Amino acid sequence: MERKLMDYFDNKFGILEETIAKQKNEVIQAMSNQVAQLEKKLVERDHKILELEEKVDMLGKKKYKDFKRKEGGAFSAKKINGNLPDAKVFIHEHITVSKKLLLNEVRAFAREKNIQFVWVKDAMILVKKSEADRQVTKISSNESLKRSKRK
Repeated sequence: MERKLMDYFDNKFGILEETIAKQKNEVIQAMSNQVAQLEKKLVERDHKILELEEKVDMLGKKKYKDFKRKEGGAFSAKKINGNLPDAKVFIHEHITVSKKLLLNEVRAFAREKNIQFVWVKDAMILVKKSEADRQVTKISSNESLKRSKRK
């Protein structure tokens, strides 16, 4: 009788352990699915934020270009606000760290070779040897800088 009772409880505990393990796996699976859905939503949100940032950036550039075209000449602080001094204002684009490092290398190269103009437009580094020179060279990578150095 004692043996039957022991077998009965062992069987019940075995079933209980299996049920708990199954429920544990179901809970873990449900949590994993929720985490995956949240990650997907975060990625979608990040893409939307990047799109909005690009639109804002493009709108700012368009307004600056429209203002410059309408006003003509140099962009000055006085044209922005009449109370400010008549000093030139330069708009610097936001560029990546690697582009900034490349820009520094291009500027150093320009000083060595007496190149007069180095600037950034639409995240592209542009170089022009002199005012009279019509050719503008685009430098987009270290390889294009090396090609320019060989010339």
